This record gives sequence, C-alpha cells and structure tokens, in this order.
Amino acid sequence: STRSSSTTTTTDPTPASTEPHPTPPTPDSPKPDPTPTPPSTTGSDTTRVDTSGKTTLRYNSHLYKIGIGRAHSQTPIVMLIADRDIRIINNTTGELLRHLTLDPNRTYQPTGKPRNPRT
Repeated sequence: STRSSSTTTTTDPTPASTEPHPTPPTPDSPKPDPTPTPPSTTGSDTTRVDTSGKTTLRYNSHLYKIGIGRAHSQTPIVMLIADRDIRIINNTTGELLRHLTLDPNRTYQPTGKPRNPRT
C-alpha cells in the first residue's frame, strides 16, 4: 500500500511586518494631558549693563529690557533665570543687584524707583 501526500503552499500577498504592534490603551493606563505645558526656562547669562543702566533678556522669543540703574553702568553681571524669577548679580563682587519676577506684558521692566527724585 502506497500513500500519496500532497503539499499545498500559499503565499500571503502582504509580508509580515517586523514593527512591533502598539499596545492598545487599557482603562487603567494614564491618559495624556490635553493641555501642553510651556517649556521651563532656566539657566544663566553673563553680560554687561549698558551705559544707560539696562540689560536685555530674551524670554519665550521676546526681548525684554530690564532696568538696573545707571550707577551700575558697564558692570559685568550674571543673570540667574528660573522661569520668570530673575536674579541679577554683579559678576565681580557677587552682590545681588536686582531680583524680579518678569512681567511678560511689559517690554521694559522698571526698577521701581522714582525716575528723577527731587531733593
């Protein structure tokens, strides 16, 4: 008795992907936050106070002018920046010249002192 066997080969028109399949989210998995948070801006900048007692800072693609005072004209400074909290320090002596919270609605950040005090 002889047995006959037949082999049938089929080819799949779409080859198997080597990419892993994404896992569908489960009810317990955390959902992405729909509101993106702005990137935090931290860092430092070394510069010099200009002749009129101001310095500039670029924050979120806007250029802001920060008043320090003419008494500090041409002083080398370091600005320590943590989001909108800014500290301006004399680079030579380490003295804190100004501490402010940046107001994004104002291009010029005044010192808060009267402009022309009369004596």
